[in-house]
Amino acid sequence: MVPRIALTFFASLFGTVLLAQTAKDAAASAPVASAKSADDSAPAAPAKASKESTPAATASSASSQYPLDAIQNFSAIMIGSIAGDDQESHVYRLGHLMRTDVGGSYAVTDLVKGDTYGVAPKGCLHDSHSAYRVFPFDVGGHGRKVERVTSGKETIDGHTCVIEDVTVTAPGPRPRAMKLRFWEAEDLQGFPVKVQLISSFGHDKIIRYKDVSLAPPDAALFKHPTKCDTLAPKDLPLPAAPSPGSKKAPATPPPVSTPPN
Repeated sequence: MVPRIALTFFASLFGTVLLAQTAKDAAASAPVASAKSADDSAPAAPAKASKESTPAATASSASSQYPLDAIQNFSAIMIGSIAGDDQESHVYRLGHLMRTDVGGSYAVTDLVKGDTYGVAPKGCLHDSHSAYRVFPFDVGGHGRKVERVTSGKETIDGHTCVIEDVTVTAPGPRPRAMKLRFWEAEDLQGFPVKVQLISSFGHDKIIRYKDVSLAPPDAALFKHPTKCDTLAPKDLPLPAAPSPGSKKAPATPPPVSTPPN
């Protein structure tokens, strides 16, 4: 059993993992949405091509590689996440490993295995899910079909970006599709300085990246203890059960009136 104090301390690392997983599953199981705009505050609409845009959208093969799989090494500051926050955090990738920093703690996710080690001053936890802040770098692979459509260009934070709409469909008897839009900076070898998760319900999620370096980060950043407590569903704190005296008594039905003679 993981001590409750450890669970409380690691909330910043793992507290949103299940939320993020739910959001990803919901996005994947929803029907493929129509393209939406990148404006966070207004209903999404198809992105407008700038003057630099190509005359028409160019579709690539449905068996294309997921674009972020080619970005194997980087360091950046991430703004926002799939959880819908606007928090800034450092993120690093070295091959199949990604590190995400949250406060004084950090998480190392193996993108191939899909598991995470969360490390903090008070201890270490192991979880069988990816840390939520590695999204969308954990979307590719796993036999998923990828369709890519280039729809123009736009300048974001001084970077000339190719806008690419990417649909990732999970395998299975009932295919599930997730639709994303990437603003891929030409001067950063296609690194997406902006990412939009397009939803057919609720608000789209927007993630931005700044201070991007494509140099391989220090391998020491990805070290973690080999022996950690395992975070299991039974370890998650549950809401307190209501006391017996707190149950509401059933409502008393109104008296039946006597019909007049």
